[in-house]
Amino acid sequence: MPRAKRVLQSIYPYHVTLRSINKMHFELGADVLWDYICDQLLFCTYAFKIEIHSFVLMSNHYHMIVRTPNSNIDKFMNYFNRELSREISLKTGRLNQKFGNRYYSTIIDNLAYYGHAYKYVYRNPVESLMCLNVQDYDYSSLSFITGRQPYRFPIFDTYFDTAMSYEPNIAWLNLHYSPNQHYEIKSALKNKYFSPRI
Repeated sequence: MPRAKRVLQSIYPYHVTLRSINKMHFELGADVLWDYICDQLLFCTYAFKIEIHSFVLMSNHYHMIVRTPNSNIDKFMNYFNRELSREISLKTGRLNQKFGNRYYSTIIDNLAYYGHAYKYVYRNPVESLMCLNVQDYDYSSLSFITGRQPYRFPIFDTYFDTAMSYEPNIAWLNLHYSPNQHYEIKSALKNKYFSPRI
């Protein structure tokens, strides 16, 4: 059966995720991988004219919300994942396949739904028991907003205004989902269009 054709559009952001093969941890240390990803996303922001809203690196996958004004999610992701795989091979000396499948891309065409996807991305390390609060995780674009590290690539953020206090939004991100809500959001992010039943 042929793969479903990816929807290319320029108006709405996508949630994008990609997991390593067999759910194994990335072979490169998180600090090294994060540095490389930040450099690549900075390059891609200008080379592909993308707008990154959020990015979180996990131990064996990543999550990103990105808008593509030039309708080029395919070209951007092809470049980004290829270069990421190449860097891991170069640094580790291992040439085997790095990713388990094609990346998932889900169009978020509803502002209320956007809030759920946005929160899901930043809560991923908390839900995976890697930290207690969203602001404690270093491998996240949220660490730029909270001042834990300098901006490494531009963030086109809908919820945080750097001229205002970010504490209310941090408190919102730290509110737990119910198990049912978490499941519905996770499942909906595997569809072409994001429409969780919550």
